[in-house]
Amino acid sequence: MKINNFIIFYFLLAISFTTSAQITFEHGYYINNEGLKVDGLIKNLDWVYNPVQFDFKKSINAPINNIELQDIKEFGIDGGSKYIKKTVDIDKSSNDIVSLTSYRIPTFEKETVLLKVLIEGSASLYQYQEQNLIRFFYETSETDLKQLVYKRYLLTPGRIASNNNYWQQLLNEVNCLKKEANEIQKTEYKRSDLIKYFSSENKCLNADFKSYLGNTKNFGFNLNLRPGLNFTDLKVENSSDKGINANFYSQTSFRIGIETELVFPFNKNKWALIFEPYYEYYNSEVSERSDNTNDPFGSVNYKTLNFPLGARYYMYLSPKSSLYVNLGFQYNFALNSTLYFDQNEENSLDVKAGQNLFFGLGYQFNKKYGVEFRLHTERDILSDYLLYDGNFQSAAIIISYKLF
Repeated sequence: MKINNFIIFYFLLAISFTTSAQITFEHGYYINNEGLKVDGLIKNLDWVYNPVQFDFKKSINAPINNIELQDIKEFGIDGGSKYIKKTVDIDKSSNDIVSLTSYRIPTFEKETVLLKVLIEGSASLYQYQEQNLIRFFYETSETDLKQLVYKRYLLTPGRIASNNNYWQQLLNEVNCLKKEANEIQKTEYKRSDLIKYFSSENKCLNADFKSYLGNTKNFGFNLNLRPGLNFTDLKVENSSDKGINANFYSQTSFRIGIETELVFPFNKNKWALIFEPYYEYYNSEVSERSDNTNDPFGSVNYKTLNFPLGARYYMYLSPKSSLYVNLGFQYNFALNSTLYFDQNEENSLDVKAGQNLFFGLGYQFNKKYGVEFRLHTERDILSDYLLYDGNFQSAAIIISYKLF
């Protein structure tokens, strides 16, 4: 079996499916700088970082327009997120340990951004996020828009401290419930705690308020049963004795695994981390030797426990069907595996498991049933030998059934 031919086929197929996968537009609106509300469809990317632009079209068949930050006052997706344009004083000091400074006081920069609305009411809460940075802002009926101040800094070399001035801001300006300082200090500088705090504040004020949390998302967890067929072959080469070079018979064998899938709560749940332990075996004899004789002179019994860890990306075709691609690294453990020549088991070679990368292309229906074609890069199962190369190749067709 020429697995290398499948690699080219796989990538062409993956590119074809990726480019043809449906783009999801949802009903929404934007308000331009003249205050005019424009209704239509917005490409919902479920942004992790605050956007500076988005794709918009007036109707399903209308052309796509790119709407940029400078063109609007706000935009929103029906039943989902809302963003408003504000010019703010923002501290962009890094939270990375290696980038921390000894300055306790935040360094503010004036910047025009799209803030994500979390709570809108008499006490409103907003969020700004970019790579390695998250900041929260607030405003009330009596207070202009401000950043809630939180800053990590180096107190001494090797010792990190925090400027938690946001506690004082909440105590002084967002405190209808008259909470004491020690109670407010239980509120951490994170989305869930601040949403809870501002919701309670609006209830205390008997104010109408709205949350733009959409469907609050958590990490998803799936457990999938994954039986299938492995297609494997082995080629052994000896750099000093070409007569030992041999191609072993290709083999089709049954495989079964249990896959755990951790789905991330952003970007429309398109990204997941996958881990699937499975058992694999390959038992074969030589099918071709370099001296063109037909005498069998070698045998291999290769058994492994495999532990692939990788990333998965979904491409939605409809509410019930999707394509996905996988990429990852596979760590393998050999189990009493042997390879020998000339029908002499005393001359067996020490077989190692070998490690490899894997690629997968699959289809899922109804978020429960699936099928995947998976390719593995070559692994050298004779890596302990200087003169030998044992190139093991495999591909698989896998059926998937979601247990829960």
